[in-house]
Amino acid sequence: AKASGANMLRGGAFKPRTSPYSFQGLGLAGLDILCKAKEETGLKNVEPLNENIFSLEIIGVDGHMKKGQYVSSHMHLNITYLLCADESQTLHIKEDENSGVKWFDLDEAVKVSNEPYMKKVYSKLNKKLKDFK
Repeated sequence: AKASGANMLRGGAFKPRTSPYSFQGLGLAGLDILCKAKEETGLKNVEPLNENIFSLEIIGVDGHMKKGQYVSSHMHLNITYLLCADESQTLHIKEDENSGVKWFDLDEAVKVSNEPYMKKVYSKLNKKLKDFK
């Protein structure tokens, strides 16, 4: 949005229309997405860019050790939404959800990932973001 000349971007889970019986937006699902984003990152202000799922992947995760315990092989359903937040906000680790949170440039996220399957996902997301209008 900034590259297109926008100074401010506003969104929300509910977007009332002129009719009191209809709305556009993510509704209750959007509130859940925003709550998760805030909970897992510590961000105070997060808004959806739009109401669409940006990307969907099913990822096979090999068995591995996590915090001293073995986690067996399993599948992850990765659902990506585009959210907007101010980079000057402070990020916080939520230890039961992640081991680190950091702002990244698109290409840097691919380079620093130590999970081969996530490198593929990040590369795919980056290509889609570069083509996103």
